Amino acid sequence: MADISKITLPSGTTYDIKDAVARDLISAGITFIIAWDGASAPVAANIPKGVVVRYNNTNTTGTLTPASGISGALYLIKSSTTPTSETLDIYDEYTIIKPDSEDNTTWKWEKIGDTKINLTDVVTNVTLNKTTDSVIGTNSTFKVTQPTINLTTGATAGTGVISVATGISSASASGDEVTALTGLGTASTKNAIGVNSTFTITQPTVNLTANTSTATGRITYVQSQGTATTTKLSATAAGGGTAWNSKDAKTVVTGYTSPTTESFVKSVSPSTSKLTTTTVTGVSGSVIASKATAATSQTTVSGSSNSTSNADFLANISVSNEVLTIGAKKLSTQTTTQFTFADVTVPKAASSATTVATGGVASGSTGASIVTGVTVGDSADAITGLGTASTASVIGASSTFTNTQPTITVASGTDGDVTVATGIGAATTRYLSASASGANTAWNNKDAVTAVTGYASPTTDKVLGSGSTITVTPTTTNIKATASGGNTEWNNKDTVTALTNGSSITVTKGN
Repeated sequence: MADISKITLPSGTTYDIKDAVARDLISAGITFIIAWDGASAPVAANIPKGVVVRYNNTNTTGTLTPASGISGALYLIKSSTTPTSETLDIYDEYTIIKPDSEDNTTWKWEKIGDTKINLTDVVTNVTLNKTTDSVIGTNSTFKVTQPTINLTTGATAGTGVISVATGISSASASGDEVTALTGLGTASTKNAIGVNSTFTITQPTVNLTANTSTATGRITYVQSQGTATTTKLSATAAGGGTAWNSKDAKTVVTGYTSPTTESFVKSVSPSTSKLTTTTVTGVSGSVIASKATAATSQTTVSGSSNSTSNADFLANISVSNEVLTIGAKKLSTQTTTQFTFADVTVPKAASSATTVATGGVASGSTGASIVTGVTVGDSADAITGLGTASTASVIGASSTFTNTQPTITVASGTDGDVTVATGIGAATTRYLSASASGANTAWNNKDAVTAVTGYASPTTDKVLGSGSTITVTPTTTNIKATASGGNTEWNNKDTVTALTNGSSITVTKGN
């Protein structure tokens, strides 16, 4: 029978399970000496020096020196650590060794092993306790059939139902209607005296007249006398003028600088287009189909690979040249989805199609009309602000003036219009009167201003104010979609029997 002297574990480490030195000695003619068999009281002189054995609760220490022992012999001593359940004899092995051949004093006893083989960690059997289940293999294929989506109109509003416009029932604008000034028309104007006008007051020319009769306002004077002392009389006028008593100054508009305008909408025209349509097949009745439902996933074994870990499963055990080589395998796992199959009722396609809106619009379509835009129609410019008015002050109609007659001053001298006697002899008497002419107020700086007195028939129009709302009322219908025909077919049923989580491995080891 072949011998096993070494064990190589999956990690690559090799362990001796025999006393190779002893066997080498045996092959060379080694001598075995039983120093104590454990059956009777030990003899200290037969036991290697320093080795302690125990018998009947009494320790005995050996006294046999290396020099007294037999070189090359193995001294066997019954092991004191043998379990009571052990049925085989186990001996400790001692021999004499000489580490230094030049020094005979270094001979000593050396324990080189024992006769027991420890197989407590050697696997003698592996039992796989399998629990299996059928799973879908990696070669399975599935065919997924997309469902047919059917749209129907006239559905009751609710979850999953949308409302779409099918036409326009009315369009209106309401709310903030504003009267806007669209033009000022023709302004009525008049010329007025500006406050910057200046006047020149011309004093009147005073004419003296010698009258032959008295009258109011005439004075008597001696015109001539036989011999008279005379002098010249002249008259001057002063103080005449026109006073602006009540200054009814009016500020009038002479024009407007850059009035601002803004365009407003007078009418709008909605643009419409047709809904694009398509036909879809509805649902009529139902049929029974098989449905696969994913269940809880399981971890299953997908294969194995060589391993050098002692913790993995043992495999590839072989013996060569007395070496027991134990290999290992590392299991590869995969997550496998479990499926259950059950009959379900699915809708069946109807025999005729229904025309529904697709959501797009096109001018040549045959669907209902919807508003796609609003076109602004007529527009006009409305004055939004008059800007800054140009003004000037003028004499108002309520102004009053006072014309002051001049004061006539008569002076005598060598110059004058009338010669009068200052001394009277036999005198000729006349009656002197004075008249003024030529008094005037000249408008020198004619600050003539054209003042606006009003606007003739300004034009207005009704426009939409900023608070207006435009309301478009569409005609709507409710669309509901139903799906039918969706299915998953298990085409290539690659059913695999896989280990489940309930599987376990029982390992039996040597004693």
